[in-house]
Amino acid sequence: MGRTVTAYSQEIKHLADDRFKDFRRALPRKYQEAFDDVMRIAKNQLPAGVMAANPYSIETVLLMAVVVLSSEVNDLKKNKSA
Repeated sequence: MGRTVTAYSQEIKHLADDRFKDFRRALPRKYQEAFDDVMRIAKNQLPAGVMAANPYSIETVLLMAVVVLSSEVNDLKKNKSA
């Protein structure tokens, strides 16, 4: 029989709450907020993460963060040009 795979939403929660807890704590306050933003992006983009079907959830989290942040930068550039 196949093995049980952790749900993607639980995997994201594990990344934020357990796996990178000490890493986050060691960051300066402003970077902790940025780290929280990246985790928030991952939680907000759960359907895309589920569809990625990647066994390494951190890759999906980082890719989603780059996509969302790139989109925000592009929006800012457009607003600046207008």
